Amino acid sequence: MSGPKRIGQRLGATLRGLVFNEDGATAIEYALIASLLSMAVVGSAFLLGGGVADLWAHVRDEVVAGLAL
Repeated sequence: MSGPKRIGQRLGATLRGLVFNEDGATAIEYALIASLLSMAVVGSAFLLGGGVADLWAHVRDEVVAGLAL
């Protein structure tokens, strides 16, 4: 067997392997968990936005003051 027929068989075998492979499902589940965690982090940042901005302003001021010495 050679040529297009063999390529078609290999492609079919690869696609069947992807359909029945559960590693992809696990990867998708981990991606969903990561996206939910990132949404929680972004939501927290919005809720604490003012306090975080003040914190970074304080850190910046302290670093500038430390470099001035």
